[in-house]
Amino acid sequence: MKRMFLLGIVSGFFSGLFPKAPGTVGSIVCVALWWVLVNYLGCISPFCFFLCVTTFGFAATFLFMKFFNGENSKDPQFIVIDEWIGVSIPLCFVVPDSLIQVLAALILFRIFDISKPWLIKKAEQLPGAAGIIADDFLGGIAAALIVYLLTIFVPNFAIAEEQTWKHEFITDQNTPQIHGMFAIEVLLNGKKQIYRVDPTFKKSSPLKIGSSNYSFPAWSSDGGKLAYVSDESGQKKIYITDWLGSEETLLNQNNDLAEDAPSWSADNKKIVYTAGENGKNEIYMTDLSDKSLTQISQFNSRVLTPRFSHDSSRIAYSTDRFWPGWDICIWNINGRIETCPLTGKNSFSRPFWSADDEKLIFSNGQQDEMELGLIKLKENISLHIPANIGRKYDASFIKDDKFIIYLLKSNNQNYKVMLYDINQKKHFPILQTSQEIQHLSWVDHTTLELEAKHAKDQKPSQN
Repeated sequence: MKRMFLLGIVSGFFSGLFPKAPGTVGSIVCVALWWVLVNYLGCISPFCFFLCVTTFGFAATFLFMKFFNGENSKDPQFIVIDEWIGVSIPLCFVVPDSLIQVLAALILFRIFDISKPWLIKKAEQLPGAAGIIADDFLGGIAAALIVYLLTIFVPNFAIAEEQTWKHEFITDQNTPQIHGMFAIEVLLNGKKQIYRVDPTFKKSSPLKIGSSNYSFPAWSSDGGKLAYVSDESGQKKIYITDWLGSEETLLNQNNDLAEDAPSWSADNKKIVYTAGENGKNEIYMTDLSDKSLTQISQFNSRVLTPRFSHDSSRIAYSTDRFWPGWDICIWNINGRIETCPLTGKNSFSRPFWSADDEKLIFSNGQQDEMELGLIKLKENISLHIPANIGRKYDASFIKDDKFIIYLLKSNNQNYKVMLYDINQKKHFPILQTSQEIQHLSWVDHTTLELEAKHAKDQKPSQN
C-alpha cells in the first residue's frame, strides 16, 4: 500500500507509466493540472504549486528510492515527478492564461531536459534522489531564464496572444432601452485594460490596452474625456484621454505620490482622487483650469473611491479608519465637516450619488459576499436591494435615477453587467464574460453621438 502511494506520487499520478516518452507525457500532465488549478479554478498560485510539487516530490522520491528501488540506482523512466518539479519552475514566470507562454515554458524545459547541456548533465550523476531531481531542477531554471528574457525583450510574447475581450450581449425584448455607454476595466493576460461599450448598439472597442495596466476609467459628464490610471511610468498615475483613447495628458506633473480612483465634478472642471504611499492615502483634488492641486483629507489611513456629489459640494468615499470594516463617509468641502452615514463590521464600499444628491448606492460585505444597498441621506434610511446570488459591486445610478447599473460575479465565476429597474424591481442582464471586470463608468451619450460631434468638429469652417 505504501509502495503504491509513493509510486503514484513519483510517477506523477502514474503518468510516468506511459510506455513511450514518459518524461514528456509526465510534463504535459503536470502542465494540464497546473492550468486547471492556477488558471481555471484559481485556487493556487504558480509559486505555491511549485513549492507543493517540490516538497512532496523530493520527499516521495527519496523514500521510494530508499525503500523500494535502491538508493544509488539510476533514474528510472517511470519517475517523472522530477519533470513535474522542473517544468513548474518556468511556469512561475508566465502569464497564467497565456497559452503561448505556458507552451513555451513546457517546450523550453523539455529541450533542456532532453539535451542536458554541461552542468545539467553533471547534476544527473549525483547519487539517489538528488541526481534524479537536480538535473530537472537546473533545466527548469534555464527554461525560466529564457521565458523571463522573452517577456522583457519580445513585446508580442509579453502581451501574449489573447488580446480580445471575450464577451456577449444578452439583452432581450424585455430589457429596458437605455441610452448611453460605459467604460470598463477588463483583466486580460494578467493586465488591466479599458474597453468602451455601447449597449444601445451592442458595440465594444478597446480604449487603452497594452503591456501596462490601465484601470479605473471615469467618464466626464459630456463623454468627451476619460480619466484613468496607468502604471506605464512605473508608478500609478492618472491620465486624461479623449473618448477615442487617441490623446492623453498627465493629470499632475509635480505629484510624486501614487494616484488612483479618479472622479469628475459635474461641470468637468475638477477631478477628485486618492494619492499616497506606504499603504496609506488621502483625498486630493486637481482643478483642471490651472492644474492646482489641493489635499482634501488628512486621515492617515486608507481611503477608496472618492466621488463628487453632482453639485460638487460633497465627496463620498470609503475609509478603514474605524476598523473593523470599511465605512462610507461624506466630506463637506466648504464646511470641512465629515459625516459617516454607513459604519460597522459589514464593510460598506464604493458609494455613488443619485442625480438629486439625496441618496447613495453602495456595496456592503466582503469578497464574494457583497450585496447592494441604498441609503436615503435626509431620512438616514438604509435599504437592501435584493439581487441574484453572487458578488454585486460598482453600482451607479443612471437615467435620472430610474435605473441602477452594476456588476455581478456569479458563483460559477462568470461576470455580468446588470441593469436594475427601480420601479419594476427587476434585474436584467446586459452583457456577460468569463474575464474579470470592474470599475464600470457610465455616461449618457452613445458612440454614435460622439462620432457625429467629432466629425462636426473636424469639418473645416466655411466663410
